[in-house]
Amino acid sequence: ARALRAEARRTYPAPRTEPLTFYISSISGLSDDAIRYKTVVTERKVQANTACYIDFEQGRAEIRKETGHNREEMARIEGNLRSLLQNRDFDLDSIVVTASCSPEGSFEHNRRLSMRRSESVSDYFEGFLKRYRDSLRRHTFHIGLDDTWKEEAPSDIRLLSRNNPENWTMLDALVREDGSLSEREKEEYARTASITEPDLREQRLQRLPSYRHIRESLYPRLRTVRFDFHLHRKGLPEGSVHTTA
Repeated sequence: ARALRAEARRTYPAPRTEPLTFYISSISGLSDDAIRYKTVVTERKVQANTACYIDFEQGRAEIRKETGHNREEMARIEGNLRSLLQNRDFDLDSIVVTASCSPEGSFEHNRRLSMRRSESVSDYFEGFLKRYRDSLRRHTFHIGLDDTWKEEAPSDIRLLSRNNPENWTMLDALVREDGSLSEREKEEYARTASITEPDLREQRLQRLPSYRHIRESLYPRLRTVRFDFHLHRKGLPEGSVHTTA
């Protein structure tokens, strides 16, 4: 229409416009009651991971529970292990333990130190798993279940020691997110971090005005131990299972 009419019979001219086009999708599918399925892939092997911060004395690899927050951190990992071992759907096959160091000192020294620390953590938790297995066996014997503990107690679980001598990737991320550093300081760090040779990189880093803050506030956060738990679903064959739902 070229005009609009109101109650008082007055007309209002309406400008000519382009035609309006409406796209209407078919709704016939809403009434389609055909049964449809989707494929669900269930993998036999699964993986979970967590990291803890274990404090070591400078240059040493022995674990001391009274140092820093070690008691709380190690108790947290023990709790994670108990939960995994008691899980009714999964069996724990192996644990990869990866220790990381901060960059002070030579790369070769940190490579050896991080490996020793990884082995120290692996040894500790191997002892924990043995104590857990023994306590479970004593419990099942006590309540008169004879040899049924063999089905409930965890089987031999491999702990594999790995190391990350200097955790530069994490340091890069911490510097980017640090609100105490100015943009100029972050740019200076980025240029220094681009040096390929790690010992030279750390030497140049020591010359930066921000080095003291980085070493005191960020370096301790690089001394982590990462746990990768490798599990498999109980009762599933090797590979994956495809089902429909």
